[in-house]
Amino acid sequence: MTRLLALTIAAVLGAAPAATAQQHPGFSGTWKLNTEKSDAPGQFGGGPGAQAARQNLVVTIVQSADSLVITQTVGGQGRTIVQYFDGKPHTGPGARGGEMTSTSRWDGGALVSEGSMNMDTPRGAMAVTFKETRTLSADGKTMTVVSTTETPRGERTRKTVFDKQT
Repeated sequence: MTRLLALTIAAVLGAAPAATAQQHPGFSGTWKLNTEKSDAPGQFGGGPGAQAARQNLVVTIVQSADSLVITQTVGGQGRTIVQYFDGKPHTGPGARGGEMTSTSRWDGGALVSEGSMNMDTPRGAMAVTFKETRTLSADGKTMTVVSTTETPRGERTRKTVFDKQT
C-alpha cells in the first residue's frame, strides 16, 4: 500500500510540469484583423491612409516552448517581433527605426509583455512605454490583444481582435 501511494505521488509530481506547460494557449497561425470587433486606431493611428491599410493587417505567429515570433504585414510591408517567455528584458528593433526593450511572461492563460521604446517621429524623438496582454478564445479561433501605450501625448488603451485564418 505504501509503495502504491509512493508511485502515485511520483506519477502526479512527474506529470505536473507537463500539465503546466500545456495550459498556455497556442497562438501559432495566421491571423487577420477583425476591424468590426477592434477599437479604432484613434489619435495615434496615423492618417486616413494608415487606417485604410490597417484593414489588411495580417499577423503570422510561430510559437515555440520559449518564444513567439510575430510577423505583422500590412500594405506589403512587414515587421517581425520576438517575445521571449523567460521574464528577462530583451532588446530588438522597434517602430520607426527605434529600439525596443521588452519583457514577456505568462499570467495564467494570457501572455503579458511590457516594455519601452524610443523612436524618431516628425515631431522629434519620442519615448514610449507599453503593456500588451494577448489572450486566445476557448475555441482557439479568436486572439485578443489589449495594448496600453503611454507617450508624451498621453495614455491610450486599445483592444485589437484577430480571427484565425490557418
